[in-house]
Amino acid sequence: EISLGLVGSEMCIRDRYMCTLKNVETMEERSAAGLSSTSGVLFLSVPGYSNPGRSGFKTGDVIVAFAGKPVTDYEQLKSIIKENKTAKELVFEVMHNQQKVELKLEL
Repeated sequence: EISLGLVGSEMCIRDRYMCTLKNVETMEERSAAGLSSTSGVLFLSVPGYSNPGRSGFKTGDVIVAFAGKPVTDYEQLKSIIKENKTAKELVFEVMHNQQKVELKLEL
């Protein structure tokens, strides 16, 4: 289940894991995450009890790639998860504290 809502003045997405995400859209978001381009999916909130939280994802992390290919926005991320729904986990490249790391999302 996915829902849309406003966080402040920005349209954000709450996914089935109860995480709040949005596309990276501004130079400020790009700079804060240490990104080289204005793309990726930013976690605005990650509950510790959620699958992403238990997998190591934190508020402020940005998903930037899957299987070596850039993840530019939430629609692409949603497609990746849907296409791989039978997998037990997916490995993403994530910008965490301005460092690129790999995190495994348990499905």
